[in-house]
Amino acid sequence: HGQVKSLSPSTYWRRIQSSIYNSKYYSSNYSQSCILIPNFDHTLSNSEFNAPYSISKQLWGLPLWRQSLGARFLLFNKHDDAYLEYDGGYALVAKVGWSRKYFRSGFDLSMMPPAGWMSPDRDVSPWDWSLWESSTSFNNSESLKLLKHRNDLKYFVSFKGVFSGWRGKLDGLNEMEGARIVSSDKEGNESYEDLMRYSQFALCPRGNGYYSYRFTEAIAAGAIP
Repeated sequence: HGQVKSLSPSTYWRRIQSSIYNSKYYSSNYSQSCILIPNFDHTLSNSEFNAPYSISKQLWGLPLWRQSLGARFLLFNKHDDAYLEYDGGYALVAKVGWSRKYFRSGFDLSMMPPAGWMSPDRDVSPWDWSLWESSTSFNNSESLKLLKHRNDLKYFVSFKGVFSGWRGKLDGLNEMEGARIVSSDKEGNESYEDLMRYSQFALCPRGNGYYSYRFTEAIAAGAIP
């Protein structure tokens, strides 16, 4: 609902928007809809300095929003903070990384952490989720290739990333047999992807938010998060 000038749409928002448009429940007629979704990127996936203020201003510029104070609206949010960073009125909020303090049980929606390849600031190639959907998908060569490498694991547990905050303590795990802990600040032969592909367990410590892209990526790579 609403055609207004907004922030540049992120890849994350475009995927959500595409899913909505392709849904059999979608309607362009707001009077026939029980749920309204703002027609601009309000996810804060690509958050500029004044993004929360800009989004709030756009929302309150919508006539139906002002009439209902956000009731009947559904908002999507992927920011690292554990709460909605702008005035969401009475709207339902589907968010990644909620904390119990701000999550309204029976009202808000808690979403699974997205894979890193859905975020333009992460250089991670997409692993094909379709390879894991059903047993019939294992008949093609790509599926067999992916399954084969799971029988040739190099590491028991692995991690590659920035050692900020308490993550620095992970370096001590290298003393454990079968562990490979690599700081992204240091040069290494192993890529982020290969470490996950050839590990039985992939550590998924939180970063700035209460969630980690690694959780989804580890599953897609066939590792145990």
